[in-house]
Amino acid sequence: MKESQASNITTHIRDEYGAEPEFLWPERYPTYCIFRHGGNKKWFALIGRIEWKSLGRDGGELVDIINLKFDNGQALDFAENTPGVYPPTI
Repeated sequence: MKESQASNITTHIRDEYGAEPEFLWPERYPTYCIFRHGGNKKWFALIGRIEWKSLGRDGGELVDIINLKFDNGQALDFAENTPGVYPPTI
């Protein structure tokens, strides 16, 4: 079975930052998880699956998404320089 992008990102976050996914809404959103900073416990990433049409695209297939928290200025630089990333809403 092909591993999803969400699985790859989850593995990277675990390995790089030692954070484990938390599934806060298992009944309503079973594919959504968050990752928290170890010290202050604030979340820095949300991973889930949504329908492609939710992003204004044609088609009903599901796609992996990630919502990242950045410091000021970092998000715009990341979005402008990373293919396949939708621009941030600031």
